[in-house]
Amino acid sequence: MSVSSHVEVISEEVSRTLRKAGFRVEVLSYPSYTRSIDIVACRGETRVILKIVGDAGKISSMEVKDLKRSSIVYNSGVAVIAESEHKRKLEDDVVYVRHGINVVSPESFNRYIVSNEKPLIVNIKGNYYLKISPQRLQEKRREIGLRRGELAELIGVSRKAVYMYERGELMISLQKGLELAQLVGEDVFEEIDPLKINVDAVEDDNTVRESELVDSLEKTLWSSLNRLSSLVVKLHRTPVDFVAKSRRVITITRLDRAEKKPEKLENAEKIADTTGSKLIAIKSASDLKNIEEILLDEQT
Repeated sequence: MSVSSHVEVISEEVSRTLRKAGFRVEVLSYPSYTRSIDIVACRGETRVILKIVGDAGKISSMEVKDLKRSSIVYNSGVAVIAESEHKRKLEDDVVYVRHGINVVSPESFNRYIVSNEKPLIVNIKGNYYLKISPQRLQEKRREIGLRRGELAELIGVSRKAVYMYERGELMISLQKGLELAQLVGEDVFEEIDPLKINVDAVEDDNTVRESELVDSLEKTLWSSLNRLSSLVVKLHRTPVDFVAKSRRVITITRLDRAEKKPEKLENAEKIADTTGSKLIAIKSASDLKNIEEILLDEQT
């Protein structure tokens, strides 16, 4: 089976899982290659944006950036669904964090969507960790009558580490976490939501550099959007080129430079409909004035 066919099989499996759980699902086909978003889905106010890939090691930084930006501007959960990373099979009960984006296996995603089962273990740069509930750890430590220094000595970490655990500033390694669980129980660990990403990582990637704007039209558009919106992002490998957020979300697609205009528009409509945003298609520079008028209307 070819790589593309294998990805299609995963995509169909994920789509079935979402529909089984009551989601409206749209599968994207534009652009044909190096696409950042493969599936958009919604159920009530819950929105999900997914990238499907056989091997997560092949995800590019541009695709990650698009996913992060889409997450915050559309208020959506995002994740990469993959079977392996650098040819190593992903474990089903682990959330892998790569460049601020969560990567999970199809089976992990299925368990989460259908049964709300969330993993406890997170893998960051090849190392396994557990996330501690600050409040529960403090309560458990006090229940068994241990000071921070005493608990630190028992599990072989510094007193400062325990202090940071209790402030939610540090995760614990899997090995140390198992030792901690023997003392205070497993309920001090928090589950990891596969669709929730690090807010700081998202904000770091929101800044649009001038080099991302490909021509004078985009520079003019960017200036108007920035002036009239509370948040603007540029997307690169999706049928959507810009998204602006004011009172509502405005999804903008450029058709003036697109080779497959009908397909790009159709896919942009899928994103706009699923995210509940207003779609504007730019067919020529004269459409920029219409965008300003729409944004001004949104402010009144």
